[in-house]
Amino acid sequence: MASARSARLLFLFIVVVILYGSLYPGVPHPGGAPPAAAIDYLLHSWPRSFDPRIAVDALLNVLIYVPLGWLGYLSLTGAPRGVRLTAAVGFGCALSFTVELAQFYLEGRVTSLLDVASNSCGTAAGVIGAQLLDALLARRLARWREPLVRERAAVVLILCWLSYHLFPFVPSIGFYRLAVRLHAMLAVSAAALPAETLAGMAEWLAIGVLLGSIAGTSTPPLLVALLAVLPARLLIVHQQLTLAELLGALLGVALNLALWRGRWQARAAAVLLLVSLAISGLAPFHFSDTAASFSWRPFHASFHTANWEPAGIVLLRKVFRYGAFLWLASRCGMRLGSSAAVLSSMLFAIEIAQTHLPGRTPEITDPILALLMALALRLLAVR
Repeated sequence: MASARSARLLFLFIVVVILYGSLYPGVPHPGGAPPAAAIDYLLHSWPRSFDPRIAVDALLNVLIYVPLGWLGYLSLTGAPRGVRLTAAVGFGCALSFTVELAQFYLEGRVTSLLDVASNSCGTAAGVIGAQLLDALLARRLARWREPLVRERAAVVLILCWLSYHLFPFVPSIGFYRLAVRLHAMLAVSAAALPAETLAGMAEWLAIGVLLGSIAGTSTPPLLVALLAVLPARLLIVHQQLTLAELLGALLGVALNLALWRGRWQARAAAVLLLVSLAISGLAPFHFSDTAASFSWRPFHASFHTANWEPAGIVLLRKVFRYGAFLWLASRCGMRLGSSAAVLSSMLFAIEIAQTHLPGRTPEITDPILALLMALALRLLAVR
């Protein structure tokens, strides 16, 4: 689906992201131990029992390495299939094994053989997924090959959007749980309703433009069908559908249909996204005189949270929103570098303002994430 050069650049990008996330904050244990001790510990670190928490962690490790296997396989276009498969899976296994050994020497990290197995399975799943997609595009879905290749950035952003709605992909089924979530959905905060409704509307308008770049005239029914992700969230662990999101989705779909194939659709989506980012970042606009400390370490709050699943949902939403704005701005004729500068500068100003907003965690993460998304979109555009 991606060109070999683009796949190689994205592969290196994913490797760097994995290394940063796996080794952060990089503080070594005092003293040290010989490599043989680290290997022995790793080989005897298989969990003695499994619980839902361990299963969810394993699933996350699988998902993290799927893009690595996928891009590793695509990076070797031109080589024999067996070589591509063996090299991609072998690299994923070696990277995971090395990272787990390195974590043995770092504070706040846990070395686990289950992580190696999960990461290796994720790499293999990525390779198999790349092979299956190639086969489908070559035979049954040949008419989709050209738009999927041409608009691969839109494809990635749509996948980020779906992941944000369905992460961590673990069902939580039961009448009691469903009743609790429906009750929570109707427990609306009047103060947050306008901002969240606007954010939802902007996201759904952006999804309509992204989908339209790929599906063309088939977009309206597909967009309506995507509304199914909203009730699905009621059945996913750690997900909670809100009334504001439901209203925003319905307004966004209606606005898409009203502006369908109009010259202002992409511009309206870009403006709404930018405005909603500013409002969401500064709401409820209750500033205090006392300034909180500002963290210059990227993703510091995400790595130091006890519940990583909700943090993962927030991160995936930001990835989509920042990437969607940059993509839409490019669609409107703005250079990627200029739109990245505008977005990262605005996000930095919001983070500085959040030092005077109680309950916020001001840090450099969001501006850095915007620049990373710009880099990812640039790599996806490489032919």
